[in-house]
Amino acid sequence: MQGKRDRALILLGMAAAFRRSELVALDVSDLAFTEKGLDVTIRRSKTDQEGQGYTVAIPTGESLRPVAAVRAWLDAACMSGGPCSARSTRAARFPPSA
Repeated sequence: MQGKRDRALILLGMAAAFRRSELVALDVSDLAFTEKGLDVTIRRSKTDQEGQGYTVAIPTGESLRPVAAVRAWLDAACMSGGPCSARSTRAARFPPSA
């Protein structure tokens, strides 16, 4: 399952040229699957000094398929909320926040 998470985050980061800080700040609620792909809302970024946020559209893709990788990760982890980069245990449960 960790491989699916890693693949999803790497492909998503490549497809949208996200910074590491933007990737780890993503919550499942920031993702909206559409007919054409995936809309990702960035709530705050280094380049967004006013903190207004913005949305990035990610196409489905033909070879790397970042949208399918994100969907596979969310489905495998049974995630419906919380941080996208959360580490899961073998039982697909998430460790408590520190």
